[in-house]
Amino acid sequence: MKKIIFLYILTVLVIETYGQKISISKLEINDYLKIEYPSDFKQNNYLIKEISRIKNSEKKKQVLKEIQFENKTISIKTDEEYLFSNKDFYFIQKFDSENYKKELIKYDIKSFARIASKEFSIEGKIEFVNKDGDFIFIEYGSGEAFGYFFYSNDFKLINSYKSYDHGFQFTDYEFKGKDLVIISQKKHAANSFKISVFKDFNLTKESELEYPNFSIGDIKSSNNNITVLLNSLDSKYGKVISLNKDLELKWEKQINERIYANKLIVSEINSKVILAFKNKIECLEAKGGNINWEKEINGNQTVSVLSKELFNNDSYLILNKADYKEETNEINNNILRIIDINTGNVLFEENNGSSKGKLKILKNEDFFYLIDKDKIQKYQISK
Repeated sequence: MKKIIFLYILTVLVIETYGQKISISKLEINDYLKIEYPSDFKQNNYLIKEISRIKNSEKKKQVLKEIQFENKTISIKTDEEYLFSNKDFYFIQKFDSENYKKELIKYDIKSFARIASKEFSIEGKIEFVNKDGDFIFIEYGSGEAFGYFFYSNDFKLINSYKSYDHGFQFTDYEFKGKDLVIISQKKHAANSFKISVFKDFNLTKESELEYPNFSIGDIKSSNNNITVLLNSLDSKYGKVISLNKDLELKWEKQINERIYANKLIVSEINSKVILAFKNKIECLEAKGGNINWEKEINGNQTVSVLSKELFNNDSYLILNKADYKEETNEINNNILRIIDINTGNVLFEENNGSSKGKLKILKNEDFFYLIDKDKIQKYQISK
């Protein structure tokens, strides 16, 4: 009989900041399989626990991975990667490096029986887009075989799209189900980008934009707006541009330093665009690009690691910043902040000290987790 010991440390804090009172409960958990998985299917693969087991017949240690979903535990091997699951089936991709390919395998979640599979290039990326298990395969490179390929969950090719006849070198995308927006560029020094809008996996609009000496950073779609981050080729500055769904320019704004990890945060509910720099957060109004607020987030080291998520109907920005020492590979001074997205006020701040890796933020509907390699902390906010 397997014995599991749980360590729960519950802390409740009531904080009043700028006239706003919130209650924060914090719970420490030591078992990954007791995580309550978020309803957002895109994050179901976020937590995988590696478990060492002894094979009795050979007396050898075998490292497996376990993930729990719908009260079932899925075990996968070291050459496999869990990608997606729903109440009926789950997908694993298995790598074959010698033959430069990978196999996407579909299993029944009740019986664990293999249902179907398909081989893909090992370099391409597989992205599941909805709870039905429909997915996109993106193959990068220059050549006629490279592009976006849209599949149903039974591996039937629904549609395909190539931004350029002979492939693309750089691309990014965002999806909401089968609706998505894609930005592509032929080569790093190209003077233009192509933005393409899809409805139900079908192309509805595309346009070429001229921005000499810029490369692709990020793209986000919300509230009938498309927000794009571009980086200068020397990485010294960037540009944020906003388009409507007809791909007409609404506004553009030059930024004088690089965005952290080349990622935008866009709140569809509050019409905000969040820019995270090394030492500050800047919030723009999505309608016109004007600065709504700025917040300094200085650290002790020149190199920082940053995790960030919007939470609670986009009311709060959850931000964890830490100092990274390159010479010792240490991560220290993990400062967790909860920021009001409308005002920029810091409602909660806590220093969690050192960590074994970059802390991940995994959010559910009314709480979030701060996750290290061997420790999980659960936070819940109530007003």
